Amino acid sequence: MPCALRPTAFSPSPNQTREVRAGIEVAVSKAEMERRLCEADCWFAHTLRCVADGVVVTDPPTTVRFINPAAEAVAWLPGGGCPVCGE
Repeated sequence: MPCALRPTAFSPSPNQTREVRAGIEVAVSKAEMERRLCEADCWFAHTLRCVADGVVVTDPPTTVRFINPAAEAVAWLPGGGCPVCGE
């Protein structure tokens, strides 16, 4: 008579359960922080786009990271090109 296959259950040890739970909590926390950071970035970018004054944001090596429409309007001087990108 052939052997009948029976399903077996996997029962993790208490240590494995804690590790899995901790991993899930870290992943959920990281996703929440990334969501909040994205919301903050969007809010700041929208705010800077709406400012009437020209705003240019650079990083420490002076790479332009953001330029709002008011700054773009004054950046392109007749015959001089853009002082930021040279175009």
